[in-house]
Amino acid sequence: MRLFKGLLAIAAIAFFVHQIINPSAIIEHADGILVPGKPLQTATSAKPFSYGSHKINPLADLSVTALVVAKKDDYQDQMASLLPVDLGLTWGELSDSKLLNNFSFVQKDRKMFIRYPKKLSKLRINFTELYANMHVVPANEQVAKILKKITVGDIIEMEGQLIEVDTLFWSAASSLSRTDKGDMACEILWIKRLEIITEKNNFL
Repeated sequence: MRLFKGLLAIAAIAFFVHQIINPSAIIEHADGILVPGKPLQTATSAKPFSYGSHKINPLADLSVTALVVAKKDDYQDQMASLLPVDLGLTWGELSDSKLLNNFSFVQKDRKMFIRYPKKLSKLRINFTELYANMHVVPANEQVAKILKKITVGDIIEMEGQLIEVDTLFWSAASSLSRTDKGDMACEILWIKRLEIITEKNNFL
């Protein structure tokens, strides 16, 4: 698989960078695990297709229910016309706002960085498999409208395909694992269905 000629990756690195988002200051749900399940990835029967000047190759079907902890929709790079939004998502233990009080997230240059206290390593929780930075592609106008409404603190449900993208100027392939790190660890999701399950101002 070819790598893109721009910036498209996730760095799952615990260090501090600017513009930090602390979900505890935004998420207003009561304590407790809000999203107990993990993303479900299965084999796809979808065939390659063209989308404007982009060639899209579906790699796997993906169904996701997750808590939104970061959103960035102001990229001006060459990929922005296809990938307008990056969503930082968590599930499992990282959908518990009590634990999220200890975390900060930042999205920059198509990456998401996290920061949390060293003491949390004693919990023996593999945080890497509990979050993702997803580059999302709305498959239709309805999905695009809902995508614009999403804010940090929402619980969302998405269905679609993880894809490989090929263009004249860049190419990239989605990660197919929720546990990888570094370059090529981001998901690229073609969203066919999107729903805001619970808004941030609704307590569970």
